[in-house]
Amino acid sequence: MFYESRARTVRGPTLPVPEIIQYICHRTRGVTETTAQATIRDLLCLLARTYTDEVVLVLFKIQDQSRSSRVRRLWEMLASVPRGYEEIMESLQQRMTQRPEPGAPEPRDRRQISPLMATRAIHELLLEPRQRVEVQSLFASLFMALLLRTSFLVAVGGTEPSWDQQHGTESMDPMSSTVDALKALMRSAGYGDHVSYVQKLGGWELLASRERHHEGVALLARAMVIKSCWHNRPVFSLVIGALQAHDGTDHLTALTFATEVSGPQCGRREEEVPLGHLQGRPPRRGARLPVARSLAEGLGHVVSGPFSRRCDSTWCARPPRP
Repeated sequence: MFYESRARTVRGPTLPVPEIIQYICHRTRGVTETTAQATIRDLLCLLARTYTDEVVLVLFKIQDQSRSSRVRRLWEMLASVPRGYEEIMESLQQRMTQRPEPGAPEPRDRRQISPLMATRAIHELLLEPRQRVEVQSLFASLFMALLLRTSFLVAVGGTEPSWDQQHGTESMDPMSSTVDALKALMRSAGYGDHVSYVQKLGGWELLASRERHHEGVALLARAMVIKSCWHNRPVFSLVIGALQAHDGTDHLTALTFATEVSGPQCGRREEEVPLGHLQGRPPRRGARLPVARSLAEGLGHVVSGPFSRRCDSTWCARPPRP
């Protein structure tokens, strides 16, 4: 605890994070003693939780320059501590969901990572298979963040401001990095069959296509229902939230996803979701609505406002009076 408290209060050049990470990277190969390995792991995770951007920058700098397997070991260490794993992933997701406008100036702090680099870091951490429990809790929000990022990249032509040219990532493709991270997330959460299903139908290529992007979104949604994804309800809740947000790019993607989920092509009309988050108040205990009806009412909420309650204890949109 002393070291954690000290690390969180020391800022600036007095704590040379890049030098520490480089030293750890070059010295870990010969360390075999269990206690020493645990100490190195705890120090690395502490630095990553406190200085996420700086640690990610250094790891990718070493990885891109040397192609050394030693960096893979450091990513594995970062993914091996449950509490630190969740904190780091949440921080990276915040960075990834930033949407700088084309031509926007670089951030003043050169230690700040770009959405592309945050996406690459998420992918690296998802390649570690031991954190299944943490991935389950992060899945819904991270899934939607990655899916909406693909739509954003399609909307801006697949390019972003080149924040990372000084770090050697200017040749990286943001779209392929995002799709790879999305596939890694699904595999890590136990949805390898879903990834294969989408791949068999060409869905990943469609998702990255500017002309047919929303066909890829629809195929992904279909896989989530047909293959019985355990996270359908929290994901659908976030989809409805995107519908209500009125963001042009996110709204169209959410509408495509929700329409596919509720359609007969999925063959799962019995799928149900609670409607309380649409109303701002909970329905009567045990009251559920099919996805198709939930979608219709969700769209009705976005377009025409509040819902009213029917005498049969279900929720529906009352048509406006003439």
